[in-house]
Amino acid sequence: MKSRILLSAVCTMLSLAACTKSNLETENSRITENGLNNEEQFAKTLAIALKNNGELSSFLVDEASMTFDGDNNFLIAPNSNQPSTKGGQSLRDMLKASFPATKSSNLSNCNIDIDYLLDYIKSNSPLLQVYVMNPECYEKTKSFKVVYIPEDFDEGITMSVPCYNENGEKTMISTNNECENETVIVVSRNERTVAVSNVLLNGTDEYEGAKPIYINEYYHYYLVDDLYRYATVEPLNIIDDIIIPEEYKKCERYKLGKSRDYLYKVRPKNKSAWNKMEDPFLGDPELYVDVAYGKYLGGLLNDDKIRKELPTGYRNRNNIKWKTQDIELLQWNLKENGKSMKYTWHERDAGNIISISIPFSVEFLDNNVLNGNIEINVGKHDEECGEALVYYTDENNHQYDTGYVLYTVQFR
Repeated sequence: MKSRILLSAVCTMLSLAACTKSNLETENSRITENGLNNEEQFAKTLAIALKNNGELSSFLVDEASMTFDGDNNFLIAPNSNQPSTKGGQSLRDMLKASFPATKSSNLSNCNIDIDYLLDYIKSNSPLLQVYVMNPECYEKTKSFKVVYIPEDFDEGITMSVPCYNENGEKTMISTNNECENETVIVVSRNERTVAVSNVLLNGTDEYEGAKPIYINEYYHYYLVDDLYRYATVEPLNIIDDIIIPEEYKKCERYKLGKSRDYLYKVRPKNKSAWNKMEDPFLGDPELYVDVAYGKYLGGLLNDDKIRKELPTGYRNRNNIKWKTQDIELLQWNLKENGKSMKYTWHERDAGNIISISIPFSVEFLDNNVLNGNIEINVGKHDEECGEALVYYTDENNHQYDTGYVLYTVQFR
């Protein structure tokens, strides 16, 4: 079905976007003279450039506050050349002013070529971003730390990450450090955007109805939730010889007739759950849900699923708010889809795409039961965020609890 094709294609693009290298670059060229890869070198350079530089720090906070994908961050490549300050300065201009291509004792006597770093990010690390943590503390932050999240970061294993001060000095900081009462700059990889190689698109801009948010000579950029937005399920043919019991005819979903289910409101359950899903330096959790349901057609039992990516916007860990998502799911046909559906939640992190099996069981009105496993594709480091069953007889806007995520389902 369409949703499976789309999921496979997007997973392929995610892997390609993460692995694509420019023909002009070699793997060895990623390592600078002082032993850092180019992404970490950028983080260190940014930290030193921020010293007594109100214009640069203000730019970072203001640009991140645009929350183009729902979180306090912005992509470096699309925003490096845009004049954004009152004086018409771009990020590239401000960094070059701080680091002319000369020797610098602060950087272990190595040359810092800002043009090279930014051009490398543009062609080889298209999803590298700046995330601003605790932006509400900007006015009282006297000096800025810049934290770097490595490409191989694994929330379940990695306990500390590099952190640079305004003198370019490196320490390792705990991933559980919430850095309360100060604004922290984080250089990491964006998990809500896909950079698709122009070669793969073969001259087209749209993909599965989604329009790019940015285009350069190497990539088209798309929001992940735009790519999944069109994966909907059409109702099957009615099975007329199955009798619907009176108890089901009395429930709200049945009385509404041909209504459709919507994933209506979502939030992390509490601060502890948020911290388990996403470390403080990584901002809002990038949640997605797989909905598994039964299919009873022509006397044969089968199953299927749909996936939905969720925009972020839950405020912060100390003041979690419900986010109205209102994402269309499907029209639930009691005879064909069974008495319940299983919602399985994950939080997206970096990592290669792998396939996992989810145990699944659904009972149909004629007492037939389908037991089996649903195969889904997830990132290697994606966090499991629990699961919950939604029953046909549940009331409208019923609240579900996976242990990590609270959500409501609305039908109308």
